[in-house]
Amino acid sequence: MRFKGLVACLFLVFSVAAEASSRWVSLNQCLDYLLIDWAPEQVVGITGLDETLINEKHRAHFGRLENILRLQPDRVFATEYNNPKLIRLLRQYTEVEVLPQPSSLARYDEWVTQLSQYAQLAPHARAHQQQLEQAIKQAQQVAQKVIILMPNQFSWGTASWADELISAMHWKNLAAPFGDNLVSLTLEEVIKLTPDRYLLEGFSRAHYALANEWLYHPLLQEHLEKTPTQQIPPRLSSCPVVFADDYLKAIQGKL
Repeated sequence: MRFKGLVACLFLVFSVAAEASSRWVSLNQCLDYLLIDWAPEQVVGITGLDETLINEKHRAHFGRLENILRLQPDRVFATEYNNPKLIRLLRQYTEVEVLPQPSSLARYDEWVTQLSQYAQLAPHARAHQQQLEQAIKQAQQVAQKVIILMPNQFSWGTASWADELISAMHWKNLAAPFGDNLVSLTLEEVIKLTPDRYLLEGFSRAHYALANEWLYHPLLQEHLEKTPTQQIPPRLSSCPVVFADDYLKAIQGKL
């Protein structure tokens, strides 16, 4: 029995060591952030979409097959929204892990489970899940009616990650009755909803942008001034699953 235990321990040690020396490449900007934070020594290639992440250790491949192969990766991390053709070609040369893009808490559990397959990522994945669960419990103490406003008169309806989080908090997403995922709202519909809190997501600072125009309508501005309004930072709104804990804090105005 002791011998078997020793063998198991040695196998685990060698597995961790092998993983720690492997070369990983990310095909998704959100995975760039996650992998650099959780396994910086393994990551050799990133998308290059955020120039601040590029350095001698983390090279940008810009989604080009030849650039990725030049990095000699042992494994490539992608999401289900990455180019299927690129993934098929890469699988001829290396291992490719395709992660789900969570739009529900059930799919989030799948996401955590897949990441937990890797010894370097497992403790981070579990901690991420625990932090999110704790943040949801804390938010449940004060239920509110909210609506997310985005450029071009969009909001998040049902079957979206934002709606899942809002529902898990026992808050009410006032855009849910308008449909699934991205829903389009008129100014009149927004005014009639009378939320306890407005959440602004994805707006640029360029007031002149047509996509932002409806935000500056005098009537909507009047309501925003009278009602608590939270701005969700672009970095969080672009990768709400990776930054789930901070995303929830932003919704609550605690960030």
